Amino acid sequence: MAKLKVGIIGAGNIATGAHLPAYAELTDIVEVVAIADIVPERAKDAAEKFGIPHYYASVEELIAGEPDVDYIDVCTWTAAHAPVAIAAAKAGKNILCEKPLAATLEQGLAIEA
Repeated sequence: MAKLKVGIIGAGNIATGAHLPAYAELTDIVEVVAIADIVPERAKDAAEKFGIPHYYASVEELIAGEPDVDYIDVCTWTAAHAPVAIAAAKAGKNILCEKPLAATLEQGLAIEA
């Protein structure tokens, strides 16, 4: 079975403290191929720390640079979930997003659409 290729959006505490350590335990089935953050230095630091080959400054850059990514793991603050999930969905990517899905009902419905 081929490994799932994941792109992570958000390089803050949830990514570096929970998601990336969990992915490190799942290397037989998952490969983190890229990480993006609105603070590129934070993405670079996480990439170096966790051995991630590429880092970007936005979800759009990550999707353009990693067209073969299987899914996007949304690790941003709640208010930023919707724009990230919508960009990923428009690119035809699967999405992993922790709860709450969005900050408002309107954002949640926009993600669903």
